[in-house]
Amino acid sequence: MSEMTELIELTEVTHKLAILYACHDVGPWGVWDFVYEIVQNLASEQLPDEVLKNCMTIAYFSIIWDFACFMETDFLNDAPNILNGRDPTHLELLRTRVISFACILRAAIQSCPIQVLREE
Repeated sequence: MSEMTELIELTEVTHKLAILYACHDVGPWGVWDFVYEIVQNLASEQLPDEVLKNCMTIAYFSIIWDFACFMETDFLNDAPNILNGRDPTHLELLRTRVISFACILRAAIQSCPIQVLREE
């Protein structure tokens, strides 16, 4: 397979994942590590802008869905279900992800050479 075909496929896959993640929690699929590695190196990645933008969207929705899981209400007890059956270390992991992602986005806004990423 040529490199161009692989880039087109990667663009399509990340686009579909970004759309899917906007509506469904696909966190259990373990997509975070893949997209975070790409988002972490925005300025130096040699990927199409659309792939980088999609990875930023996927990372954003990953965090949003994790927050949603923590904020679900336990309707039987009428109280927040903070851990929602997850390991307590997951809350610390989410905290770390939010801080890291916010720092990356701040740096992208300040210095990323790709206009579409600064706008995103």
